[in-house]
Amino acid sequence: MTKIQLAKLEKIDPMTEEWREKLTHIQSALQQHMYQEEDSWLPDLVEKLPLPEKTRMTRRFIEEYERYCSEGTAELRAGVPLAST
Repeated sequence: MTKIQLAKLEKIDPMTEEWREKLTHIQSALQQHMYQEEDSWLPDLVEKLPLPEKTRMTRRFIEEYERYCSEGTAELRAGVPLAST
């Protein structure tokens, strides 16, 4: 859904009120999604997932973090090597 809204945002003149309203809508939806994940979904996963699955998910998170952020930062903080190493 957010990707669709971002695609629509790209087509709107950034100097208009419509653009600011669309951006506010996207920000609000993203904040709500993050709240849901951090407040309920993530604690449930931490409590219920077996260790091997937690480890796999941690490695996948690190891979995605590295894809979009600086190289080496996440693995050093987490102390978990990337799946490719």
